[in-house]
Amino acid sequence: LYAVIFGTVMYFLLNLANTVQNFFVFLATFALLSINAGVMGFTAGIFFPSTQAAVAAVPMIIMPLTIFSGLFIPLANIPVYWKWMYHLSFFAHALSLLMINEFEDSFLEPCTLEQLQVPGLCPFGLCYGENSTEPEACPGTVVLARYDYDVDRIPVHVGVLFAFVIGVSALGFFALRRLMRKAQ
Repeated sequence: LYAVIFGTVMYFLLNLANTVQNFFVFLATFALLSINAGVMGFTAGIFFPSTQAAVAAVPMIIMPLTIFSGLFIPLANIPVYWKWMYHLSFFAHALSLLMINEFEDSFLEPCTLEQLQVPGLCPFGLCYGENSTEPEACPGTVVLARYDYDVDRIPVHVGVLFAFVIGVSALGFFALRRLMRKAQ
């Protein structure tokens, strides 16, 4: 419930894609991300002997997953020996879904020649239509292509997020069962 309320407020504050479908895809992805984080926290709580130990250790697990999710360092810039961390990060899969949801059917405002002169104002350059010499709105797929987000991998990202929930929950279940046997 918290993820849905927080996600709803955040969605409209950020002025994201203004369609019902995009909104509900965002909420579903955000809720799945929240479930993943909660399951990971509960499972970590099982493995550590005290609350203080879990609170101290969980950021050391979460931060690398966040850093290598593609948000701070695009996949193309992650060194080869760290790419496995990108694929293991549930943040990366959620971010991919959110980026595709936002940019797949959107268009970026066309840049002017003056904006091209200022670094950073027009990061994707000018887009031209098939029979036009005037700059047009760039499709959002330009953003997706630049940062290696593949629309065809949506089922993979959703599947991986669900697999993380199931896998980490199972790990927590078996760890809790083992602790219960030791306690008897």
